[in-house]
Amino acid sequence: KLQFLYFIGNATTEKASFLHTMLRAGRGLICKRFKSSTRTEQMYVFTAEKGGMKGFNKKLQQKVIEELSEGSSHWDHVVGKDKDVDRRVKELQKKVAKLKPEEIKEAEKKANELMKEWEEEATAAENWCMVIDMDMYYAAVETRDNKDLVGKPMVVGTGTMVSTANYDARKLGIRSAMPGFIARELASRQGATLIFVKPNMAKYKAEADVINKVIRKFKPDNIYHKSLDEIYLNMTTQVLEGAKAGDAHKSAMELATRMREAIFKQTKLTASAGIGPNMSLAKLAADVDKPNGQFCTPTDMKEIKKWLAPQSVRKISGVGKVTERLLSEGLGIFKMGDVRTKRGLLFAAMGSDKKQPSNILKASLGIGPTSLHEKPAMSVGTERTYHGLKTQVSQLKALHSVTREALKTLEGHPHPVSFTLRIKTGDFENTSRSYPINVRKGKLSLRALFKLTSGAFLEDCPDDIRLIGVRFNF
Repeated sequence: KLQFLYFIGNATTEKASFLHTMLRAGRGLICKRFKSSTRTEQMYVFTAEKGGMKGFNKKLQQKVIEELSEGSSHWDHVVGKDKDVDRRVKELQKKVAKLKPEEIKEAEKKANELMKEWEEEATAAENWCMVIDMDMYYAAVETRDNKDLVGKPMVVGTGTMVSTANYDARKLGIRSAMPGFIARELASRQGATLIFVKPNMAKYKAEADVINKVIRKFKPDNIYHKSLDEIYLNMTTQVLEGAKAGDAHKSAMELATRMREAIFKQTKLTASAGIGPNMSLAKLAADVDKPNGQFCTPTDMKEIKKWLAPQSVRKISGVGKVTERLLSEGLGIFKMGDVRTKRGLLFAAMGSDKKQPSNILKASLGIGPTSLHEKPAMSVGTERTYHGLKTQVSQLKALHSVTREALKTLEGHPHPVSFTLRIKTGDFENTSRSYPINVRKGKLSLRALFKLTSGAFLEDCPDDIRLIGVRFNF
């Protein structure tokens, strides 16, 4: 069996041995191609590295994911989606093969025109932007409040999903968005016991309000809260004011240091900071010196391009695992420098009149917004993931809990006109339906809302449920 598997799969002896072990366990892998670590990595977002994960055992991470996922309905679902991406990659490759040199040249001309326009706009005014990124925020708050957690691998989350992992856990290959049961097994195989702490969103929100007050004392020109732990700032006025006695780069670095020190003094929580001529570059910079550090990108356009050139296209906002595969396998674009050198091919293959290739090219040049504005919420709500709710009693109990949590999100918002019930079944099929809220203003109690959500739920109650979500629309 080992010789046969090694021969047909061109696998290493280690992989063949692993397959043989799985066969003996009755997993039926004889008919399946071995999923390489690269394959698993491209299928799951929680295999990507985050700050503090450098040097972790990636092979073990992939092995644990495969062993615990293989044969499950979720694995089949993910494999099916991956096959669909395979199809899209092949279609793109066929399109590229049919492109004529003059078509690529014409598309490059269009790209050049846009590049010239963007660069003129970007250099028209001086801007200094910052991103304040709290380090392992949820986990940091819990560790601050419970010293027994210091130095131990810990996650905030449940057996279903990890919300945040501390740096001790990240060294083991554990990160946010990873299923808790995989995280637990991954820690166990490395001789560690992973501690789970239940999320306390009310506490994290209260702490975020304190951080916000600290930051506002520094008088930002623009402030945008992307999440509780990530704040985007335009600090141009304060940086240039401080630069009267010196250079702007020094002023910006000193301002970021003072801001981080003020946050720590008030909360005993560390923050990392990124500084750059726009919000996009500042965000990239915030990941360079984590945790508890800061970094400033180049500000000269030529130096910015040089700094960005070797960085993965995955770091571009909006480029996820699917788009990354289309770019790399379909167009041979792996790094931001590749985007610029193959801009003609990018535009010709993905459409010079489409937003996506334009956004990718723009980001590879280091051009981005210098201010961001929060839009009024069109809806609020919450959703919860479960291992599998198979009885109507357990399903209604979960729905009641989700409805209660969703009701809390209505605070400070107008009376909703409707609600949307989202259900994900055991087969990973998603359904979302909206229903009117025929309840007078001021009478929106949990009892009244549950009557509405349960009534909608019972119209078509599935046998197996993995996710329940309730959102209120304004």
